[in-house]
Amino acid sequence: MGRWARKVDENDVYKISEESAEELVREVLDHYEIDPQRNDPEQEKIVEETLNDLLKAYRRGALENRKDDNGLTVIQHLKNGKNLEYRELGGKDRICMEGFDNTRPYSRSYAILGKLCGLGEDAIMKLKGQDWKTAETLAVVFMMA
Repeated sequence: MGRWARKVDENDVYKISEESAEELVREVLDHYEIDPQRNDPEQEKIVEETLNDLLKAYRRGALENRKDDNGLTVIQHLKNGKNLEYRELGGKDRICMEGFDNTRPYSRSYAILGKLCGLGEDAIMKLKGQDWKTAETLAVVFMMA
C-alpha cells in the first residue's frame, strides 16, 4: 500500500463477500457477452482495473442486479438514498453516443447512462464523489457491451 493510499476497514465498508460480488460482475459480463481479454496489455490493465472497481461497488452495496421479463437491470444505490435504474442496453441505445468521438469519454458516459436510466445526461452530470465514480465505471462496462 502506498503512502497516500486510503486506509479502509473492510468490515465497515463491504456488505457482501468478494465471491458474491464477483458473481454479480460476471452476471453482467455474461449477459452482454463481454470478453474482458484484450490483445493490448495496457488496455487489458485498464479493463482489469475497471472490473475491480465494479466489484468493489457491488461489495459496498452501491450496485445490484435485477433480472426479470425486461432483461437485466443494474440498480445504483446513491448516497442520498435514491436509486438509478439502468435498464438493459439495446442496439438503439448506442445511437445516443454517436455524436461523441472516443476523445470525449465523459460525454459518451453521460449519454449512455442518462439514456438507460431514463433521466437524461443532466441527472448523471449531477452525481458527485463515489456515486459519480460508480456510474462512470458502469458506463465503461456498458460501452464494452
